[in-house]
Amino acid sequence: ITHDGWTIELLSAIEDEVSGYMLFRVTAPEGYPLEPEKDDREGNVIFGNFSRMHFQTARPDLLKASDGVSLGSWGFQWAEDGDGKANTRNFVLHLAPSKAASSVDPFGPEAKYSIYISDIVRETMDEKYYKQLMLTKDNGQDGVRFTEEELNKIYRQELLAESTWEFTVTF
Repeated sequence: ITHDGWTIELLSAIEDEVSGYMLFRVTAPEGYPLEPEKDDREGNVIFGNFSRMHFQTARPDLLKASDGVSLGSWGFQWAEDGDGKANTRNFVLHLAPSKAASSVDPFGPEAKYSIYISDIVRETMDEKYYKQLMLTKDNGQDGVRFTEEELNKIYRQELLAESTWEFTVTF
């Protein structure tokens, strides 16, 4: 699926009776390297609903399971694609549904997983300001809370592609 010159495609989905893995490829327009930076000055290219700024304000709506499936835990990780091109990269979405809490087999034909990727942004972080705030914030039971104004100073985002990529997976 291509929007604004950015392509995200589902390459494969496998499960091992405990965990599910979905492998995606992202292809950016020429001139947008997706390889990890040695430092954070150039910024990280990330999905808007899974950026550090968004993660601070609310759990990202990246993955939803169908009725009867207890999602349990899940995670996201960039992965090398091996093609030698700077503008392509893979990512893996890992999920560990709770079989005991699910009323249907999490990897059976009636279990569906919907993946929503909203926007692509380049996000930079003002680490000096972040560290300064951390010295003055109360680290309560729920962790450190930032105001919207503070988050806008900590994280700066440049919108690269505005769209939503949607996928449905059945294992």
